[in-house]
Amino acid sequence: MSVAAAIPVYNELASIGGVLQAVSPHVDRIIVIDDGSTDGCGSLAAEAGAEVLSHERNQGKGVGLRTALTWAKARPDISELVLIDGDGQHDPADIPRMLGELRREKLDILVGSRFLGQNNAPLYRLFGLHVLTASTRLGSGIALTDSQSGFRVLSRHAIEQLELREGAFAVESEMQFEAALKGLQVSETPITIRYAGAARRSPVAHGVSVLIRTILLTARRRPQRLPLLIATPFLAVRIGRTRPARIGER
Repeated sequence: MSVAAAIPVYNELASIGGVLQAVSPHVDRIIVIDDGSTDGCGSLAAEAGAEVLSHERNQGKGVGLRTALTWAKARPDISELVLIDGDGQHDPADIPRMLGELRREKLDILVGSRFLGQNNAPLYRLFGLHVLTASTRLGSGIALTDSQSGFRVLSRHAIEQLELREGAFAVESEMQFEAALKGLQVSETPITIRYAGAARRSPVAHGVSVLIRTILLTARRRPQRLPLLIATPFLAVRIGRTRPARIGER
């Protein structure tokens, strides 16, 4: 059995080399999903020894994670799949601890929470993340403090059970809905996040698009919870003080 890391990238030439170097000691295999990059980061990843799965055009992070899951499903020797972003904001040194916790607690999904650890996110971004986390929590029924974290570990059971459809950044929210539907064991653990420089995309446009997709996910998958979403702005100001989900809680 082996541990693989999947790193979705789109024009991450400046950071991907360092990320690969930091991730490599903690996993057996690394795949980079190059989502139509135009800066050559996929070629750099291949030169560094990663397996690169390339999309001809940019299709969105959700499609990248679907590609990663399809790859892992076809390889039964993969016991765990680490999902980590390629922009250098996550600390790969957290991987061994996260793998140990996933195995020890017999979890299916372990999410790295920025709100249980240290981060230097600007206040407007923190509030937006709390709104998205609150809406995902109310819609899915699973209580997490950071629904949008791109740093998480999946068990073999989760790899086999997750069926994602979202194409863009609502994919992390969709994973929470899938976990509720499939009865997966979910928890979270503190991670350190490093924000450097301005966001490459509009945080407002990004947040609104994810919120809309989360509402649609709720309407499609758990319509009985749709009225709860009106409480999202009120829950958002409290979410940072709530405890993480216990094993299997939803």
